[in-house]
Amino acid sequence: MLFPAKDLVRFSIEATDGDIGKVDDLFFEEDNWTVRYMVVNTNPWLPGGKVLISPISIESVDLSEGVVRVDLTKDQIKDAPDIDSSEAISRQKEEEYHQYYGFSYYWPFAGYWGHHAYARDLASLGSDDLANEVKEQDTEENEQEGPKLRSAKELTGDWTGYNIVAYEEAAGNVSNLLIEDKTWKVRYMVVSSSKMFSSKEVLLSTDWVNEVDWVNGDIHMNVNKEEIEQAPDYETGNPVERSFEEDLYSHFKKENYWDREL
Repeated sequence: MLFPAKDLVRFSIEATDGDIGKVDDLFFEEDNWTVRYMVVNTNPWLPGGKVLISPISIESVDLSEGVVRVDLTKDQIKDAPDIDSSEAISRQKEEEYHQYYGFSYYWPFAGYWGHHAYARDLASLGSDDLANEVKEQDTEENEQEGPKLRSAKELTGDWTGYNIVAYEEAAGNVSNLLIEDKTWKVRYMVVSSSKMFSSKEVLLSTDWVNEVDWVNGDIHMNVNKEEIEQAPDYETGNPVERSFEEDLYSHFKKENYWDREL
């Protein structure tokens, strides 16, 4: 299942003992496009505060009711280590956060969630062997710099999102992101593409990104403009079936991810 980011960024967050606020933004890691945190506005329950909720704690997302359910209590969230969502998050802050909630680390191992495919697999604290392995592989970068997180709201924009650049040609703008459940990977960008007097929306995989110019808001793709213009139409609100993905990957002549990630 794929969640539209713009839908999630207004859902309520429900703890085990009641509502705590609404999702304000999603922070994803720029290297692998995996959502690491939801930024939750806790007013009026916790006045003046925004807290970070990891997908590790998310039990379910109810698209029909607009609710994200987490297996945390209000007191757990209120007493969690303070992390300023407006500043870069250090690895030390992440360690404190994971240790407080009893989550295993997802770094420094490869994969969306370290040795695991799904966020929820890290919900229980790892073994002593895992902790020792993290310490052995820890570097100065891991200790201080932390992940390079980006805002989903920044990417999609209020009106016009980041520019799609296909081999130096302007090819549209990002209008939404589709996030995969369980892995919490940003699987696709929804791109508004215009040609002459017509417009359409298409899906582009984040795996096809060459590089992102975060200063100028340009996403350089490994596909050409004509391919984008002739890609299968995406209808907002329709579920993305595997048959649609097969047609999409066939059109762009790309290796699919579902066989590669088995």
